[in-house]
Amino acid sequence: MAKKTVTVFIIPGQESGYVAFFPFFPSCVTQGATVEETLHNAREALELALEDMNEDDLECLEFSCAPVVITGQIDVSVPGKHARASAKAS
Repeated sequence: MAKKTVTVFIIPGQESGYVAFFPFFPSCVTQGATVEETLHNAREALELALEDMNEDDLECLEFSCAPVVITGQIDVSVPGKHARASAKAS
């Protein structure tokens, strides 16, 4: 089986631990108590997800390793019902 390097984003969880997600596989999300555990869980989650992906999804692997990642923050306007849900969560 071939190996492929994939970029994974890890961010602090809302209450504790860390959350991992993949920019080209947005439905593949996992978490862990430590960064190391989160990376381990991310590898397992993506490998499981890849088993059920179609050819188009698998082509995303060709673009899923970013040599440099630039992040930023922006403010966005959230429409009606979503704005209320965000306000309650804060």
